[in-house]
Amino acid sequence: MSKQTSFYARLTAQTLFLMLTATIAVHAQGIFVTGVGPVNRSMGGAGTAAPLDAIGALHWNPASISGLATSELGFGVETLLADIDLSSTIVGVNAKTSGEPGTAVIPTIGWVHHLEDSPVTIGLGVNGVGGFRNNMPMDAKNPLLDPAAGGTPFFADAEIFQLTPTLSYALNDHLSIGVAPTITAHRLSIIPLGPPIIPAPGPSQGNRVHWGGGV
Repeated sequence: MSKQTSFYARLTAQTLFLMLTATIAVHAQGIFVTGVGPVNRSMGGAGTAAPLDAIGALHWNPASISGLATSELGFGVETLLADIDLSSTIVGVNAKTSGEPGTAVIPTIGWVHHLEDSPVTIGLGVNGVGGFRNNMPMDAKNPLLDPAAGGTPFFADAEIFQLTPTLSYALNDHLSIGVAPTITAHRLSIIPLGPPIIPAPGPSQGNRVHWGGGV
């Protein structure tokens, strides 16, 4: 087989793969929450240029903590109840199973302190910024979850937390600059880890928390 023929064969295979795996529905935001903290979420997460409270200001714009009227210590707890369905169509048979992941608790903490007689403001945020939970039971009507067809129950859980020590310097009453090193911790658990194949995949329990950072 010539190099040109091999290239077109690979291109055709990749094109067919993309066509077969393409989906009509497209969703934004992904696994990250739209707002951090109950106050910021009440504004739809639109707190980049408007410091609504310590939690939202620390998360979206480190320089904006200088704009808070006073020093603040804020605590917030949100609950997320996901509505998740798993659908499959095999040989013209349609099936849909509803999962019951339960309620996920998302904690947030924000602390901002204006240094006395100084243009410097410091802060610290500890936020739950993303994650998901899924818990699909066995379902004989759904081939993907039917034990007789090689299916299996499916459970997945992910949590993403961020720690943001922050410093802001007010140049004047209308302009400030800020910096916030961001430390992120992510934990993921999936059972089973992979499709029902032989040999059967094992669970992913025991995975340690993974860390990342940025600024």
